[in-house]
Amino acid sequence: MPETLDSERWLRRWMIAVGLVYLLLALNLSSLLVAPEQVYLFFPTYDAPLDSVAFAATADLGLLAGLVYVVIGGFLLWASRRPKAHVVLVPLIIAIELVAGIIDDLYFILMRAYTVDAIYFGFIVLHLVVIATGYFVYQQAE
Repeated sequence: MPETLDSERWLRRWMIAVGLVYLLLALNLSSLLVAPEQVYLFFPTYDAPLDSVAFAATADLGLLAGLVYVVIGGFLLWASRRPKAHVVLVPLIIAIELVAGIIDDLYFILMRAYTVDAIYFGFIVLHLVVIATGYFVYQQAE
């Protein structure tokens, strides 16, 4: 019985930690609403003028991604109340981190020739940490 409680505690902690990371990512992306020029920080080689349709579309897509992160992060926090009942979220988050995290960042670096800053590698490390710890807590919960 103590092993079950321990694995549930780690699963809860993981859901809370990852949920908070997703909410922070959402806050960062949603900042484009109040400071749209930050798109140049996210994509240093972006060259559309501030008043262009392309710029507005990029800012809007940033907002959309931020809203998706709010839903995922909020749902993980909600699910952390009963983590064993929502353990199926862990493989979903692992898949999201692999595809929309690591593969996406590698695509930006290798195919789009975005400025390769430490931030991309930092995010790849963050995605790997979420994946590895998610795999661990999922194995323990099963």
